[in-house]
Amino acid sequence: MAQVDAIFAGTITQSIAGTALQKLSPDATFLSVVLNVTAMSGSGASAAFRIQWSVKAMYWRAVCDLAGTDPSFTGSANCYS
Repeated sequence: MAQVDAIFAGTITQSIAGTALQKLSPDATFLSVVLNVTAMSGSGASAAFRIQWSVKAMYWRAVCDLAGTDPSFTGSANCYS
């Protein structure tokens, strides 16, 4: 069975680079992220969500870059590995 970890839940109003690096378990064969945006606001608001991955050390983190005037995104993201 896949391990599930919450990346974030709630409202994002500024660019973030994860709270900490996460380490995959040694037997993990994949990393999957499900992003659910339920609301957005702000003039010209946009978001770029990505996963930064270090194959050498098996660490990863989620990053969200926001743009626009007063951007706000509400939702959640979960990781499965």
